[in-house]
Amino acid sequence: MLIGVRSLRGARSLVVGRRTEDGAMIIASESCALHALDAELVHEVNPGEMVVVHADGRMKYHSSYVPKRMLGPCCTTCSIELAYISRSDSILAGQSINRFRRIMGMRIAEEYPINIDAVVAVANSAIPVARAYA
Repeated sequence: MLIGVRSLRGARSLVVGRRTEDGAMIIASESCALHALDAELVHEVNPGEMVVVHADGRMKYHSSYVPKRMLGPCCTTCSIELAYISRSDSILAGQSINRFRRIMGMRIAEEYPINIDAVVAVANSAIPVARAYA
């Protein structure tokens, strides 16, 4: 049995996948881990949700037991997760991290239109942002 629980605020991602070769179930923090294990994304765990995967492959989802009035804002995805931590080939909230970073670079270019000689990406995660900015 596998049990995965995503934080109430959803600060970090959590996904469930099924390996193509033998149908083995996998719980990982990023969808790119599934690709590395030749697995397909089955479910992106929602904030405050618990997923239980039984030995026979059955999955059961449990929503948060915390009353809604105590939750405050539903999700508080960590901006560092999107901008820096997650691999570019991951999917978060149905969106490609690489696409998010490209959009971020285009938005920065729109909001700060300055004449520059060079754009340098510091850390690999900044490459899509730098390319889109340039």
